[in-house]
Amino acid sequence: MKILNYIRVRNFRGFKDISVEDFGDINIIVGRNNTGKSTLLESIYLNVTRGNIDLSNQYPIRFILERRGMIEVFPRIPELKDFFPYIFYNGNFEEDVIIQSNLNNYVLRFTSEIIKDFSQKPYRKYYPPIIKLKIKRERDEFVYMIEDNSGNPPILIFRSKRAIPYEYYYIVFPVLFFRKPSNVIFIDDYQLIKLKTISMKIERYSEINRDKLLEYINKISEEKFSTIEPKIHDVYLIKENGEHIPLNMFGDGFKKMFLFILTFNIKNSLIILEEPENHYHPKFLKEFCKLIIEACNYNQIFISTHSMELIEYILENAFEKRHEFSLKIYHLNSLKNGELKYNVYELEESYYAVKRIGVDLR
Repeated sequence: MKILNYIRVRNFRGFKDISVEDFGDINIIVGRNNTGKSTLLESIYLNVTRGNIDLSNQYPIRFILERRGMIEVFPRIPELKDFFPYIFYNGNFEEDVIIQSNLNNYVLRFTSEIIKDFSQKPYRKYYPPIIKLKIKRERDEFVYMIEDNSGNPPILIFRSKRAIPYEYYYIVFPVLFFRKPSNVIFIDDYQLIKLKTISMKIERYSEINRDKLLEYINKISEEKFSTIEPKIHDVYLIKENGEHIPLNMFGDGFKKMFLFILTFNIKNSLIILEEPENHYHPKFLKEFCKLIIEACNYNQIFISTHSMELIEYILENAFEKRHEFSLKIYHLNSLKNGELKYNVYELEESYYAVKRIGVDLR
């Protein structure tokens, strides 16, 4: 498996031109709010996927806009200038987003060029037929595109002519069929909403050891289950007496742990976790940290966190196997005028470093 060694990000969200180097097998990213933790994870995600769908069948740029809440409110925003900062540094759409690494070179650009005929290949199979009808009847106007170098069809931006009391813009994503996913997955709280779909996609693209999955579930659950059965409407945990319990009946902490256990069954992939400590009881955290150490034998892992307990549990497990993998802590100190300042700590010095920077974890 090829691992990510470094990344350089230009003109993306809060980053004007930044570089982060010397990534390890496990990379823990800490820092105060608004120091660029989420943007760094999203940059890594876009670069390694190169804009293609991931193991959970997410379209990366759409996923980023959805989790930022932009897809829901965008149709009601009258000015495009309110949208651009969600992608471009300071809303500077005249310059491309460029994310470079030892693995890929990802470029995202905004253009006023438009598609004139949606009935032609390759566009007719990627966009809903209603789009062509709206343009033909002059109900909406196709004004801009956002495209990247992934080879996927562009994202379309339309201006509605029917809105009252003002015109507004809305976004149309291409529908991507039968694409081979990138060996990347990004897990955050937003994924809990689509837990059933994501679980099935992970199982489709990865070899999942159900016995091991069940073993960990029984460790963290007061109930004992004999098997797991995915169905159309949900994933069911089946008790020894035959009772079927849908996964969505459990609390967020249990559902999130289920998703992580499933994710850590993946091999030869890059796993991104944003604030995994949310919704967790300390008992779950300890089991979770053991899973991280096991999973790093087959994957590269990036974690952002505000939890001192999570880091300490990871370090306790990591020191026992410190000769088998590399662990690094990235402390993001500040993000001002698009420039990122950070410190890196190796495993041997990380415990004392975490004590020094503990105030930034809360």
